[in-house]
Amino acid sequence: MSGHIERVDGVERDRWRLPGGTTVLLERDRRLPLVTVSIAWRRGCALEPASQAGAGTHDPGQQGRGPRGMQAAQLEERMARLGARFGGSVSHSAMRFGGTVLARNLEPFFALLSRLVSRPALRHADIERSRREMLAELVALRDADRALGVRALQRALFGRHRYGRPVGGTERSLRGIDRSALLERHAALTRRGNLVVGLAGDVDRATVERLLQEHLLPRLPEGAPPAERFGDPKPPAGRSLLLVDKPRRTQAQLFVATLGARADDPDLPALLLANTAFGGTFTSRLMQAIRVERGWSYGAYSSVFRDRRRDQWRMWTAAATEDAVACLALQLELLERWVARGITAAEHRFAQGYLVRSHGFDLDTAPKRLEERLGDELYERPEGEWARFPERIAAVSRRACNEALRRRIDPSRAAIVVVGTAERLAAGLEKLPGIDAMRIVSHERLP
Repeated sequence: MSGHIERVDGVERDRWRLPGGTTVLLERDRRLPLVTVSIAWRRGCALEPASQAGAGTHDPGQQGRGPRGMQAAQLEERMARLGARFGGSVSHSAMRFGGTVLARNLEPFFALLSRLVSRPALRHADIERSRREMLAELVALRDADRALGVRALQRALFGRHRYGRPVGGTERSLRGIDRSALLERHAALTRRGNLVVGLAGDVDRATVERLLQEHLLPRLPEGAPPAERFGDPKPPAGRSLLLVDKPRRTQAQLFVATLGARADDPDLPALLLANTAFGGTFTSRLMQAIRVERGWSYGAYSSVFRDRRRDQWRMWTAAATEDAVACLALQLELLERWVARGITAAEHRFAQGYLVRSHGFDLDTAPKRLEERLGDELYERPEGEWARFPERIAAVSRRACNEALRRRIDPSRAAIVVVGTAERLAAGLEKLPGIDAMRIVSHERLP
């Protein structure tokens, strides 16, 4: 159980691996009497079969209903008495569960989390309640234009790849999930070699080791992470446009996406820097062209997403219906020019300084630093990559940014999604240059 210990400015940082493969991260900071605990699985919902899409959301969600032998109301009362808050999240590559508690109540809190993680009740009544809630959320999604566009874009870009499946499942898949499938999935994932346990705050290593040995490890079977037998998604064959028809809309949501980079991609720092210049800040090129110069939208941004497999680069804005076609045409023009010509020297200097200086806001508390370290661990980046981010960004030249753009971003192989009123948009969108295929679908028929 040896590890590497760092001590910087009163913060003790440690990482070690337990017998069986569980990795432990400690970010000790005694300035506040609080401890944050994060228990993470190295695999997420990408391993679900298509017929069970959405099952992963039952793990952290159902764990919140209580462990075996404890009702949800009892759990909530116990957590409230401890002064704790807790919750979970699911992504394609990982799942997390944990929370924050007063340091003096860490042991009973950790004991409860251990029971929730290792022995979730997964009662039939609770599963049905979650199913109803998730189905209701899908119905409500139809009224949230931007969220609806994100969901449609995911499928349009990734197609049948596992990243094309919505994390929360579809109406059909949610209706097909049963308790036996959930128990089987939980047993396959909740093994020592598939877990990363992180603690941040007023706690030392000796206490962490004792808590693990007394409360969590005895409940976990041996086992390695399940294999991920799928590769990177393939880019779209051309440039396709999906118009999600919503009647009587005065505004249109405009999305453009193509494949970007993996979390461990050597080009990622350069791509992040180039994207910051293009659409990552209020003063970026995209915002200036769409909001400041033309007044077509309140906001216009682009983002680089990161995962263990190649994820998306995405551009978004929302424009009045009468401006939407011209706005989308400008977005595509700006995208092509960005990739072909790259960023300017002035843009490079600004984006570089912005990323280096703003990185401090991601590290100003122990839980934030733990979050960065968990990212490195779960996305299989080199240990300490999070801490080297400023120096890696500072070392990226403008030429490297522009070369990374040409290698990673292909404007000719993109998915475009517009959420708006087809009656007012379709004719103009059909005339956009460079669109290889266009399809119209009712917002009520999206899976």
